[in-house]
Amino acid sequence: MFNYKMRSSHTGNNKSARAESREPREEILKGGLDSACQQTNLLVFNKKEFKLKGSLSMYSNTTINKLRVKVFVDESTQRAKEKYQALVSATHRILSKFPNAFDGLPAIEIYFGSDIGAEACWSPDSSAGTPYLILGDRTLFRTNKKIAGQDDLWGMGALGPRGVADQMYDKKRLNKTSPIRWFSEIMGVYSASKYEEKVTAVIIHELGHIIHGCNPLSLTTFWKNKKIGARLVSSRIAEQVSSYTQGNNHNEFVAEVFTGIACGKLYSPEVIDLYEMYGGPRPSY
Repeated sequence: MFNYKMRSSHTGNNKSARAESREPREEILKGGLDSACQQTNLLVFNKKEFKLKGSLSMYSNTTINKLRVKVFVDESTQRAKEKYQALVSATHRILSKFPNAFDGLPAIEIYFGSDIGAEACWSPDSSAGTPYLILGDRTLFRTNKKIAGQDDLWGMGALGPRGVADQMYDKKRLNKTSPIRWFSEIMGVYSASKYEEKVTAVIIHELGHIIHGCNPLSLTTFWKNKKIGARLVSSRIAEQVSSYTQGNNHNEFVAEVFTGIACGKLYSPEVIDLYEMYGGPRPSY
């Protein structure tokens, strides 16, 4: 593998790596860890592959609002700064509702990519595994607008089921006749504010999986729910949260409700009871 200079700050462009770059060979990085400091363009976590377009370099190694992180960036992504700011915002929102959420968590390795999705992974895929977080542009900055006439919570989007992150995107949308929208568009911040809200919510959702999966009190239910054939969320419950939870397992339900609570949503006692029964962290209120 080729060597390159690592960056320990979190500024935007990866000039050092780019200056030394050559045509990368396809290398496989298994399980992340500090071996991420080697040049690669394929991440593999328990047989799940995430194809990168460039080589990885260190972006930040720090503690953000009590969460220890090591952030690596694919040199092809142009939106690392936006993701990092959303990560900071996500941790802040989580702690505002769940003050002890990050207690006992290991340092989380986070990978910023471009043409990949967003997913919490474990290697190996078990309660003894190490958690990692993949944050790709393909999921974070994709718009799944609600189909006209569909319900705000239960409705489907142009790209399929919608989650709480899509609802938060909607919340930032303003009527075309709104003076605030006009001013925001003139200042060039209207679209950015919508995407920032969605990206923050997606990160909260994925961190919710990690918090849920690493909680000693919910280990049994979390890993049981990951198995094929696990019980699915009923329509009666799902329609109170998001269409994404319909037909999904209870880990996704917990992550969606966790995201909603962190973003200021309120849910019925029925939803909260099921959320807590499946190991969802209890909020401070």
